[in-house]
Amino acid sequence: MADIDAVLQHSARIFYEEIATEGERARIDDAISLVCLDPLAGSDIKFPFELGIPSADGFIYYDAWIWIIYRRLNDWTLSILNVGFEEEPPSPKRS
Repeated sequence: MADIDAVLQHSARIFYEEIATEGERARIDDAISLVCLDPLAGSDIKFPFELGIPSADGFIYYDAWIWIIYRRLNDWTLSILNVGFEEEPPSPKRS
């Protein structure tokens, strides 16, 4: 499988660079690495997520410590839209 790159979009980059501590950034990096290994939903910590963008499949990773909202731009690139540490993540799309 090819390596997958992750690009932090504005909201995610602001959180990462200006809000998260150095230790939290390391944990964010670890979580993004896990998402890049297998970005598709279907596990206990990755779910479909409604982005409100037509024809854009979104996903949310949530491991009880961090949530990451992202979408696949192509087979090699993920767009990280937002990141947070809240106890309750944004609500995922329900099937």
